[in-house]
Amino acid sequence: VLRRAARDYPERLALVTESARWTFRELDERADLYARGIIAAGLGKGDRAALWATNIAEWVLLEFALARAGVVLVTVNTAFKAAEVEYLLRQSEANALFFGRGFRDVSYPEVVASLPPLPELRRRFFFSPEAPSGSAPFHELGQLAARVPQVLIQTRIREHRQAAASFQIAMNELLRAIDFGFT
Repeated sequence: VLRRAARDYPERLALVTESARWTFRELDERADLYARGIIAAGLGKGDRAALWATNIAEWVLLEFALARAGVVLVTVNTAFKAAEVEYLLRQSEANALFFGRGFRDVSYPEVVASLPPLPELRRRFFFSPEAPSGSAPFHELGQLAARVPQVLIQTRIREHRQAAASFQIAMNELLRAIDFGFT
């Protein structure tokens, strides 16, 4: 969807926040760049990344980038406290955590620092240049992207399209069988 919008409406605004004004072309290019950075950081198909942040531009960017990298997005409720975050990270077997400063009375960096070691959690990224100990700044993914060729992202997008088409065919066959009472 984003790729098509970037092709058809490259200079139209796709996202406007207090900190960002991105056209469809810019969002598409950033999604590719960060997808390559995610892969270079050691995350890949089937891995899970938890996203704990309020409504920021990077949230939208990360949603597209993770999908292009083949990584499953796990959203974290912005109001969660330490025990709830730990439970979610364990249950989802999250391999990465992307987090912001916090929400209301919850300081995300303090909660993250208080978490016990989680066996599946390999990487932590903070949405600010001053990343807390044990975390990398989110923008570092843009720098890591040079390690991964652009063609890999194109291949992943084609694979997603093929899988979606196969799924749609299977769903249509299932619905036809239900309509004819073959279940």
